[in-house]
Amino acid sequence: MNITISKTAALRAIAIFTALVLLVWAASLALSMGFPARLFAAPTPLPQDEPAMRAVATMYSADPAGERVEWENTVCSGMTEKGCSLFKSMYAPAIWAAASQKNDAITTMLQVADTLEDGSQIWKINVAWSGTSADIFIHVEADPTSKQWLLERVLFTQEAAKYT
Repeated sequence: MNITISKTAALRAIAIFTALVLLVWAASLALSMGFPARLFAAPTPLPQDEPAMRAVATMYSADPAGERVEWENTVCSGMTEKGCSLFKSMYAPAIWAAASQKNDAITTMLQVADTLEDGSQIWKINVAWSGTSADIFIHVEADPTSKQWLLERVLFTQEAAKYT
């Protein structure tokens, strides 16, 4: 008994088999990367009320008529110890000297730009004050005790270029 298969039927069978193999491979790749779960997962709420966000808002709200030490301590209440030390020694003198009037800055979380190997994150935020608005990037670390995000520092323009 001879079974004959035409050339077009054989090519069609090979094409269908190849397409099925590619489809199975693509599906397994998508599953291994967690794609369907991410597609239907609830969006992660952006941390608007974290100490890091309040620290940045306070940083941009320097009041030259007020007490500098009080302002620095308020900013540092939302910062890591290392970040506070850097702020007081490097940023605070320049910001305080540049402040000409009390500004009430408003910060808005835009996105988590990166999660670093140590678990800390880079956030893109918007800061608005005195009719001005700017998108900046900040480095934040999770406080193991309070489970909240603390400001480490504001990234320099050159560092932030990586995320724009």
